[in-house]
Amino acid sequence: MVKHLLTGANGFVGKTMQAALPCVPLPVGLDLRDRAALNAAIAEIQPDMVIHLAAQSFVPASFENPRETFDINFYGTLNLLEALQSIGFRGRMLFVGS
Repeated sequence: MVKHLLTGANGFVGKTMQAALPCVPLPVGLDLRDRAALNAAIAEIQPDMVIHLAAQSFVPASFENPRETFDINFYGTLNLLEALQSIGFRGRMLFVGS
């Protein structure tokens, strides 16, 4: 069975995705900026595919704290990619962004 890792499972699209497709979400409360926790979760899950929806997407918050938004959206994604690389991930990743 193929393991679909879902980031951003608690968001609007993530909840819909979980209802439509059997996915393994990241542990509740895991912050993509926490490299050690993310590496441990990815090593445990060993996903075959990744649907990456996690982001700071609330526009007013992005204007209130642009550095935090950049850290979450850019470095969080980079941390995810590096964690996948560390386990030799060879699958597909769908990265949704705007």
